[in-house]
Amino acid sequence: MSVNTVAAATVTFSSMTTIAAAVMAASVASTVATVAYAVLAITALAVSIASITAWIDKDSTDSEKYFEKMGEHIKYSIAGVYHLAAQTLVRSVFKGIGEGIGTAIRRKIAGPDVTYRKEVQRV
Repeated sequence: MSVNTVAAATVTFSSMTTIAAAVMAASVASTVATVAYAVLAITALAVSIASITAWIDKDSTDSEKYFEKMGEHIKYSIAGVYHLAAQTLVRSVFKGIGEGIGTAIRRKIAGPDVTYRKEVQRV
């Protein structure tokens, strides 16, 4: 098989896996399942990136060398994608803490939040 055929099949399969795992992570109700599908989606994304970069690599002249290059590229792409995910989580935590502190200060200055309740008269 030519390197283009093998690479196209690999990229397509890993992309479909990424999309399916991301959709499942967004749609399941269980927290454990959400985390599991998110990890699968992140890993599949890293494999997709590695398969594309190995395909672009000039040394990938046949399918055997393509998979060798993919093995080299995958360690960097997994590290990079998980680093990005960890950075996103840390930023979200700090944003949540900041919003919580801001809300607490606002409530301390202005008092509790005002809620309107429509009262129904009983006859």
